[in-house]
Amino acid sequence: MEKKEEVIKQIDLIDLIKKMGKYIRLYTIVCLATGILGIIVAFSIPKVYKSKVVLAPEMGNNSTVGGGLSSLASMAGIDLNKMGDADGALYLQIYPSIISSTTFIKELEKIKVLPKDSLKEMTFKKYLLQQRMEKAKRLIQDGCESIGTVCEQVGISNASYFSHLFKEYTGKLPSEYKKDYEE
Repeated sequence: MEKKEEVIKQIDLIDLIKKMGKYIRLYTIVCLATGILGIIVAFSIPKVYKSKVVLAPEMGNNSTVGGGLSSLASMAGIDLNKMGDADGALYLQIYPSIISSTTFIKELEKIKVLPKDSLKEMTFKKYLLQQRMEKAKRLIQDGCESIGTVCEQVGISNASYFSHLFKEYTGKLPSEYKKDYEE
């Protein structure tokens, strides 16, 4: 019987370093090129991003792939048809803790919006005020009973503050504006 000899080879680190030394220049060039490429990519990424936000998502009467928001809500046991209006906008009851957050409201006021009927961009706060004042004007023109009712309808609880805003917007107090349409 032959005796098998096991040959154990040891790694010679000095020999390995000498072999790698032949390619050190190539390793250095590859590392530098990769580093420079990484820096170029990092600095070429824009620091400002644009996004489009829809504040009133669809309610789902149309058939889209996945069924839309109403399908997802129905899986959670929420009937969005009871929470929305005829236009498909969702009422704020869905997100009460978010909507009532002061931080959210302050940031929302700063958002720039582009109304459908305008080519001029404005802040959400200004847009909301414009919509409220236009609705107030319509209500007064249509003969709404009292200024207090108009305040409630447009979502402003303080009548004197409403009068101040209305005068800034139209140049007249609500009572003066109402008199113009009563005559």
